[in-house]
Amino acid sequence: MMNSPQLHHFRADGVSLVLDATPPAIPRVIHWGADLGEVSEAQLLGLWAATRCLPGANALEDEPLALGVLPENGRSWVGTPGLAGHREGRDFSPLFTASGVRATVLADGTQRLTCTAADADAEIGLEATVELLVTGLVRLCATVTNEGVTPYTVDGLTLALPIPLRASEIVDFGGRWGHERTPQRRRFGEGTHLREGRHGRTGHDATLLL
Repeated sequence: MMNSPQLHHFRADGVSLVLDATPPAIPRVIHWGADLGEVSEAQLLGLWAATRCLPGANALEDEPLALGVLPENGRSWVGTPGLAGHREGRDFSPLFTASGVRATVLADGTQRLTCTAADADAEIGLEATVELLVTGLVRLCATVTNEGVTPYTVDGLTLALPIPLRASEIVDFGGRWGHERTPQRRRFGEGTHLREGRHGRTGHDATLLL
């Protein structure tokens, strides 16, 4: 039986962030964009229900994919996993179960949702934090803890936010000394867009934003 949805609506500086923190999954974003204004619990439930009725594709799960802020292959996500790692070649596809969610407002006005989760079989703990700053900026953070007695190798920890279909381009900066911070645009495509810095420190070719 499905748990009743646990929804949190944060608002700041013209931005609304609605999070579905229904256990056992880690939180997922169901709205990130323009301020929704004062909405009732029934309206939030309607928004949540709309995200559960999206059309599915052939050869996928019957239930819609509920992609959390840490994408998990164990929940039928077949893209890049949020946590890439292993324990000596094992426990490479963790499936986290949320054990607690806490919503707080910090002294500076930041609205924060903190989720504590774990994979008992893989012996990995997770704390994921989603914040909406007073400026309307959304910030994510996660901490992974090895709760086993053998080493756990973390190859990558990547959090995710949804973007609308109208976002069709990736914009970042390139360049070199004397011609740094040059905007460059490219179309969204299949696969991963990756920017790396391999010369020891941030250089003129590095990007300030994406």
